[in-house]
Amino acid sequence: MVTLTSNSPSINFSSNPIITDSNGTFTTVLNVTPRTISTLVTITALTSVNGELISTSVTTTVSCPSLEAVNAAQNIAEMRAAIEDPQLGLDLTAYNNLTDAQKNQVANTVLMNRPPSGYPTVASVQIALNNAIDSIVDPNNVFVRAGSVGGNGSRANPFGTIQEGITAVNIGGTVHILEGTYPITTQINVNKSDITLLGENDPLLLLEADLIPILITASGVTIDDLTITSDIPYAKEFIQVGANNVSLLNNTIYGPSQVLPMSNWVVNRAWFHK
Repeated sequence: MVTLTSNSPSINFSSNPIITDSNGTFTTVLNVTPRTISTLVTITALTSVNGELISTSVTTTVSCPSLEAVNAAQNIAEMRAAIEDPQLGLDLTAYNNLTDAQKNQVANTVLMNRPPSGYPTVASVQIALNNAIDSIVDPNNVFVRAGSVGGNGSRANPFGTIQEGITAVNIGGTVHILEGTYPITTQINVNKSDITLLGENDPLLLLEADLIPILITASGVTIDDLTITSDIPYAKEFIQVGANNVSLLNNTIYGPSQVLPMSNWVVNRAWFHK
């Protein structure tokens, strides 16, 4: 009987210990943990013959082919095949929502940004993949972050104002309004049909001028998950609806605190339909 050991936790043996044949010959299968990069390991075989312990060791290089395929890819098709291999274990949720052309773009970015020595871990591939996805400019999904300058509408490089997002998004698309405080000093005109303004990570729209901050003039618009308030009371509605089939969902809309008596309060309406 032979017992096998290794200095690496990345490998194990299908049979261990192993019963040899009459000539002392044995076979086993060496299993390499998925997502293991090329690693030098030492394997030791230990047995007892007539009460005497005998051992021998061999050093070899092992790797998981799935990560090696990422580092060996020479073109977009090969990189896509490597990325999409389930054995690699990447989170492909966002990737799978891309168009075929966008997947090619992402694969090319991962290929072009590959370090000279290759991606060292699957985690590093995941980061590269996520960054590539976030850099895509998609007119159906436009991103906005308060204070961003010189953006192109991608998640990685968003526009700085909501109006820029509305101008850039396709009819039927979504403007993703990311975290931050958006000072509103000019009116936002939602004038594109069937688009959604979707808040992500609790954005705050803060009215800082005596005007209606959001005017909806196109049909089929959805305003979802925004918080809207003002710095001082204004006798204005926060959202004015001048179109049909408009949905206001999951929004928090409120005015600033006002001192008593209530008869002196300025009325802030959440929304008004013309």
